[in-house]
Amino acid sequence: VSTIEQANANNTAVVNQDGTIGGSSDINQTGTGNHATVSTQQDDGSPYPGGPSAEGPSYPPGAAPISVSTITQDGNNNNATVIQKTATSAVPNNSDIKQGGDSNNANVSQYDDTQTSSVSQSTNHNVANVTQGLDNGLDNSYGNSSIVAQGGGDLNTATVTQTGTFGTSDVEQSGSGGTANVTQHDGSHDANSTVTQTADSDSATVDQSGDHQTSTVDQEANN
Repeated sequence: VSTIEQANANNTAVVNQDGTIGGSSDINQTGTGNHATVSTQQDDGSPYPGGPSAEGPSYPPGAAPISVSTITQDGNNNNATVIQKTATSAVPNNSDIKQGGDSNNANVSQYDDTQTSSVSQSTNHNVANVTQGLDNGLDNSYGNSSIVAQGGGDLNTATVTQTGTFGTSDVEQSGSGGTANVTQHDGSHDANSTVTQTADSDSATVDQSGDHQTSTVDQEANN
């Protein structure tokens, strides 16, 4: 199922859903010169049998739609790209991108299953790159969750990579020119990272391997 709504001028939307069980895509662009691409929403047709899953929640058999993508762009000249591919267990991935400022870029790639990503960029010239799961056909990189919120200032960049299981990342940047890089590696389990940067030109790098790691970065003073 795909729904596209566009107002104003020079917006483009491209959707490719190539799954067996089915995906859902909703694109709403009310600004000017925005581009939204849901380049792949794909599942391998291995329906979840129903009942409690290894990831925690209980799902009906098949659990369709498998990949759910929502893109809302109210500003101008924004770009959003989503890739979602599930394999081994048809449990949904969810991506939600909201861009209300101008000239923002959001790129979300989610593999395996039960990945959740939320990107919100309300100011200008911000970049968010989120990668969750491994595209290897194995059920070994599921249940990750990422939140990126960039507003208040401009020119922030957040890069989140989670390739273990049940990783959680929350990046919030409200200054200008901030950079946050979060990596939670293959084989890690239940890693948690929180990065909050409210001043200008702050930079944070988090790199975690292993199980039950926790990191909190809170930067308020200007450099």
